[in-house]
Amino acid sequence: MKRFAKHLLKGGKASHAEKIMYATLYRLKNQIEDDPLYVIQKAVEHSQPLFILKKRRVAGRTRQVPGLLRAKKREGIAVRWILEAAAQRQKSSKGSLPFAECLSAEFLDAFRKEGNVMRKKNELHKTAEANRGFVKSLW
Repeated sequence: MKRFAKHLLKGGKASHAEKIMYATLYRLKNQIEDDPLYVIQKAVEHSQPLFILKKRRVAGRTRQVPGLLRAKKREGIAVRWILEAAAQRQKSSKGSLPFAECLSAEFLDAFRKEGNVMRKKNELHKTAEANRGFVKSLW
């Protein structure tokens, strides 16, 4: 939860980030019967990518070469993706929804293995699998 609060910080307003996180936890608790922290943990686990695509120049062309990610980096990317998807959801609602509501909806979508974050993860994995032949060019 602290990691999300750190990523939410805008202009050093830690109290504002904490308010958003507590409002998100409250909304999650009202929407489902599971523990909200468990839902957040599982949502992050479900949305973690296993690979990253690095750009490498091979034979005069720039290729996207898949590489494995460490656990901490995977978690950081998943947190960033969830926050970006919540911001996009708020932007598409033209600011009528509070950010905490959008964030709780993204957590629920990721918990249920659906939504924008999972689509992004699946697209990344498909691209990595399609480009797996270029892995030998990393060395």
